[in-house]
Amino acid sequence: MPKEAGLPPDRRPRALVVASTEDLPTGLPDRLAREEIEEIAVHWWWGATSRLDTATVVALARPLPASATERRHLHEAVAQATITEVCGPFLDVAAALASRWHDGRPETLTPTLRGVIADLPAAAVPPQRAEGIRHPGRRPDERLLAAWNAGTVDSWDGTLRRHPGYDLTHEQAVAARVWLAQNQVLLPLLEDARDQFTATVRLRARVPPTRLAQDYGPRRGPGTAPEPVDSAVAMMELGAMWSAHCDGAIALTPAERRRLRTLREARNLLAHRVPLDGSRLQLLVEELCR
Repeated sequence: MPKEAGLPPDRRPRALVVASTEDLPTGLPDRLAREEIEEIAVHWWWGATSRLDTATVVALARPLPASATERRHLHEAVAQATITEVCGPFLDVAAALASRWHDGRPETLTPTLRGVIADLPAAAVPPQRAEGIRHPGRRPDERLLAAWNAGTVDSWDGTLRRHPGYDLTHEQAVAARVWLAQNQVLLPLLEDARDQFTATVRLRARVPPTRLAQDYGPRRGPGTAPEPVDSAVAMMELGAMWSAHCDGAIALTPAERRRLRTLREARNLLAHRVPLDGSRLQLLVEELCR
């Protein structure tokens, strides 16, 4: 042994052994860890891929946009976030989907993903659900070892992720991931747009600010002091603004009405865990980029 031969730590030879659990005697990694042998360290290559890794692969694989407009950039941001969320740690699927999902429309995502998985050289068979496994931990659960060795399950940013082919066998799974991606990109922009529209509400008001604050401002529980008038108007939600317009409390121009309706409908859908379809996404991007 190098240690017994008197070699200092910085001159001792080191070996990296990479193996699947199927290549090792049953329980060997756990036994090595329990015995705490100084010369041997066990590292599980579990959860090694992060969201940033996937996002980088997606960005590098995407074709250059045909134009550099703000609308095109926002569409592209939603598309890349969607691919990242749908593919998770499976970088081969992410790169292939990024290069083939050209239009970025939610309606074409699932068929494109099916084609990508079918065309991969070694398309993985999605694992069966492992009931009771909620947190991925620092190493794969014993029930997941076979699926992990097959490359169909991994830990990704603290969540257990199965191969995208698994999601394709569950009707709402892909839609849920599309919704998560749209939330990530669009909700901050919707909040900015709501904040900006409060200036329009003040300008177009047909009732005093105190009336706007009382009837359409944020609701307070019994015994809670009301917000100052300016703060209450500034905190009006898009739905409350739309109600004020429908009630005649504010008078909007056709363009302002169209903008508010588009923002409100998009916010309501996302709040109810419903992803925007291609048409609604297009309308929202147009309004956000005006």
